[in-house]
Amino acid sequence: MFTTAMPAAQYYAHLLSRVDSRTDLVHASYPLAYRAGTWDFLRIASKNIGLEDKVMVVRATIHGDEIAGALTILNYFDELVGYAHGRGIKLILYPLGNPSGFERGIRYNVDHHVGKGNNDFMRYVMEDGSILSDLGAGRPFKSWAMADDPALDTDLPAESRLMLELVRRDPLGQIVAALDLHQDVETALPAGAYHYAFGDLGRYSAIVARIAEVVPLLAGYDPDIVLDERVDEDGNLPPREHEEVLLSDEDGFIVHYDASFSDFYQRIGVEHSITSETTGATSMADACLVNWIWVTGVIDLVTAG
Repeated sequence: MFTTAMPAAQYYAHLLSRVDSRTDLVHASYPLAYRAGTWDFLRIASKNIGLEDKVMVVRATIHGDEIAGALTILNYFDELVGYAHGRGIKLILYPLGNPSGFERGIRYNVDHHVGKGNNDFMRYVMEDGSILSDLGAGRPFKSWAMADDPALDTDLPAESRLMLELVRRDPLGQIVAALDLHQDVETALPAGAYHYAFGDLGRYSAIVARIAEVVPLLAGYDPDIVLDERVDEDGNLPPREHEEVLLSDEDGFIVHYDASFSDFYQRIGVEHSITSETTGATSMADACLVNWIWVTGVIDLVTAG
């Protein structure tokens, strides 16, 4: 099992050796140019996605220091593809959302270009004309737009802008599940898991029960208070765009409309849009297992009946 970060090229070499040994996948690489150099961005997909096929999107490690997602895809790659294809689900995988950050062990990219954060997909237009990227647990809004809409003139890191370009090419109307694999390395919490999701959270009860057999579920947790980028030079938290404190429920769920990957997919009607989080104190084997439980559990949900 792979348990540590590595140069992005080495990660891709390991992964593509698996891809190239199969006949049911295709892949493409796109350059991400920074002042400090160029890194490849990889997209892997099921071959011949038909017009009636159901599709699952999985992205990992948009925050470069959150390596568990990328390693989950590497460690479970053949099992993941086999499990999905064996149940009639096609895949689109973005295994390394932030290759330069992964390689350097930093949250954002090698140029330290943050913008509003590189997990940045949308903006909400409010009734008064103001533009927000965070609605908290949900509040009325007039409309929403992709974060790279020219009218918004948004400062986006290169990996965010490329991701938005690629997403537009995906068969969005056929996507039935979207999983974003994160890892909460900002906390000093013990081993555990929590998750962002939307809609009827009770339908995930079997999944969280399996996760609870691996690590504790974090209840009553407010992740906003530990994000380094939210603390100013005096150690104070700046005002939030949303007014309420968002705490995880007893099963570890947080509902947060924050213009992120998972928020975007639920806005376009994807039934299951989830972000998986495990703490930095969680062993890599357990963190990958939690992510694997989400992958297989959601595939089971979308193929039930």
